[in-house]
Amino acid sequence: MTGRAVSLVMAVAMVWFFADAYFFEGKAVVIDAVVLLLALAGVYVLAHEPLTVRRPDAVNAVAAITGAAVGHALTTRAALHPTLAGSLAGVAVSTLPLLGINRATNWMPVFYVGVFAGTGSAVILHGATWVLLAGLLAGLVWSLIPDAWSGVGGKMGFTAFFGAGTAELLSEHLAGNRPGRLPMQVIDLGHDMAVPVAAVAAVVTRRLMRRYALPAVAASALPTAFVAAGLFGFRVPLAAPLAAAWFGGSFVGMTQATRIPTDMGIAATGALLGVVLLRLQSRMVGWGGVLGATACTCVLAGIGLSALARRIRMRQRMPAAG
Repeated sequence: MTGRAVSLVMAVAMVWFFADAYFFEGKAVVIDAVVLLLALAGVYVLAHEPLTVRRPDAVNAVAAITGAAVGHALTTRAALHPTLAGSLAGVAVSTLPLLGINRATNWMPVFYVGVFAGTGSAVILHGATWVLLAGLLAGLVWSLIPDAWSGVGGKMGFTAFFGAGTAELLSEHLAGNRPGRLPMQVIDLGHDMAVPVAAVAAVVTRRLMRRYALPAVAASALPTAFVAAGLFGFRVPLAAPLAAAWFGGSFVGMTQATRIPTDMGIAATGALLGVVLLRLQSRMVGWGGVLGATACTCVLAGIGLSALARRIRMRQRMPAAG
């Protein structure tokens, strides 16, 4: 399978997600359309990059299932908010290399993918079996194409959402389960503070990766855990939306500098994420990977916008050169 074919499949999944989560609703439909078109332009840019499809392995599968089990346990048994649960799991796995378990570095990302799939609400996926299947499916996709859309922040969450969505479809058609809906206040992102919070989180994550050489998982999870614990611990009003906006912004910040080189660009992409999150539809609340999938879409939109800007500048220079 070529890079173009993989990007085409991922683009279809992205359009399905974005249309269901944000599109064709309200007066801001133009903003949604522009973001989606720019994201597709970003996909077009990445589709021309070489890609090697690998064979799935048992280690990645086990890591993904374990991550899903941990995420599910933290959100159901420990009753933690998905943001706090996901970040704490990321912190825990990030400490393993410090304890001498160096191999953990190799499967840390796929574990995090599984965690995102597992933190989805039990109202969406009925029973631990389907949650573990979501983690397994997400882990298999990640292990097959770990280099697809390389350096794009939010790809882990996007993969988790793909696994969760596929597991839900199987649950619905094979077991007759229908996904429920959660009240919007569970993860209500309809607050303007989501915009600056996501922008700051993106920059903090980027700087932790570049200046202190933290792995992407640690750079995302560590600050998010502190922020979420503080917000929920002190019972700050709107703790849930602010924590979720920070977590989503951290996914944007995981983007490599080869994709979005400047802190200003990362901040702008984080702010775009905040704007988009304000329009999250209630039917998508509780799905694993929603924040990451949204971040991935916004990063792709930033890549697409940069590519279009470069092409416009090149065309403007051509008459002058002649």
